[in-house]
Amino acid sequence: MAIVPQLTELTVDEIVRKYIAIGLAQDKAIEADDTSTFNRLARRQFAYEKELKRREGDQRRALVPLLEHSNAQIRLNAAHATLIVAPLLARETLEAVAAWESGPQALDAGMAIQMLDEGRFVPK
Repeated sequence: MAIVPQLTELTVDEIVRKYIAIGLAQDKAIEADDTSTFNRLARRQFAYEKELKRREGDQRRALVPLLEHSNAQIRLNAAHATLIVAPLLARETLEAVAAWESGPQALDAGMAIQMLDEGRFVPK
């Protein structure tokens, strides 16, 4: 049986690779209308984000390159995660996803922008 490393044992690069895999799997779950899988993946996504934040210097900045990923779900996840460490780039990404994508990603991005503008969402 393979030993699964704890989050704290992973390198930042390993976390970023897993984060990308989660985003791709979330995209497939959305297409399959599989909410339970999406939610399970979201909990893992948030755990990776929390671990990156916990690391010295707030390593969520390692997700900034994902703002240009070809997959909209990965760009959306990275935009949410990097609003505090790269607010302008993250906001631009949310605006682009809202304007150019369709479906749940565009809706999520649009709602995030509205909540930011109204002060109902404050990145931490």
